[in-house]
Amino acid sequence: QKYLRLEDYNYVSMDIEGAEYRVLRRMTQTGVACWLSELHVETHALYVEENWGKWGIDAIIPWLVAGPCTVRARVYAHYWRDPLVLP
Repeated sequence: QKYLRLEDYNYVSMDIEGAEYRVLRRMTQTGVACWLSELHVETHALYVEENWGKWGIDAIIPWLVAGPCTVRARVYAHYWRDPLVLP
């Protein structure tokens, strides 16, 4: 929040190999998610064993951040195209 202003167009593109769930949780808990205009997230629930149980979260990320905020969110989960994950 020190470097962002609400009137700016703040865009975040996140591809951090499984850490996105912890970062998104912290962003929503602190309210930082509401400072964003747009959020694009590549999710990795089925690629990182510790995140296997978080697959359902992929579906609610847009709802989660757009609910109290005006963030436009896009989630990229490529499981259905990856034969190593979903044969």
